[in-house]
Amino acid sequence: MWHSFTPSLELSSWPQGYFGILTVFFLHQRRLKLALTSYVIVDITHIIPILVLDIPIAPFVRSIAFQSINVLTAATVIALVRSIEPRITAMQRQAHQAQVLRTARQARLEAETTLLTDVSRRSRPVLEQLRSLTDTPSDTLVQMARRVEAELRDLIRVPRLASQPALVAAVRQARDRGVDVVQLDDSQQDTDLTITPPPLPTTLVDTATRMLHRAKNGESVVLRLCPQHSPYAATIQRRGAAGAIALERIRRAS
Repeated sequence: MWHSFTPSLELSSWPQGYFGILTVFFLHQRRLKLALTSYVIVDITHIIPILVLDIPIAPFVRSIAFQSINVLTAATVIALVRSIEPRITAMQRQAHQAQVLRTARQARLEAETTLLTDVSRRSRPVLEQLRSLTDTPSDTLVQMARRVEAELRDLIRVPRLASQPALVAAVRQARDRGVDVVQLDDSQQDTDLTITPPPLPTTLVDTATRMLHRAKNGESVVLRLCPQHSPYAATIQRRGAAGAIALERIRRAS
């Protein structure tokens, strides 16, 4: 009922497929020596039985030929992909850089639009009074015009400081008392659109507000955001007729 079954060499050669997969894996990992070694090992393991048992070699040749075609096809595909991979990577990098620039330009355009809106809002009351003026401007109007001019100058020179309501209010009150307030931003020395301005120190507004509240008529306060190479993020100096009165140095966040 049961008969002995001796598989043909083609059926006995089923491990060649796994060796072919292993060879392709080594080729993908750029391990050429291991790929060749794997390929030679599978050939030797089939040649030895053929030589010892005197088995016909034709089935073995056909099986090896089929696996060689498979490996060669996979190797060709890998080589083609690697040949175009640098160009694809370069195109993706260029597309990413272009997107970053578009986003930065859009952000700058929005910031400029906001700046123009703020300039119009601050300057319109003074301009309307000047337009309707028929006589010599009053001292109040002159003082208001000078204050608006100083605030507009701050908007252009130090937009990050001018966006802090508490600091803006303290600067306005100090100027109304006769304090000369100068604000400088030396931290943004790079014109690259893709570089985000550094954040303001967390203690800057409180420290500057206290210094401005203490300043008296005839004194000056200089608030400066330091360059990137400085160990300090900002300095605040209060000066009087006799020279420096107080100096605050704000270190960078560690």
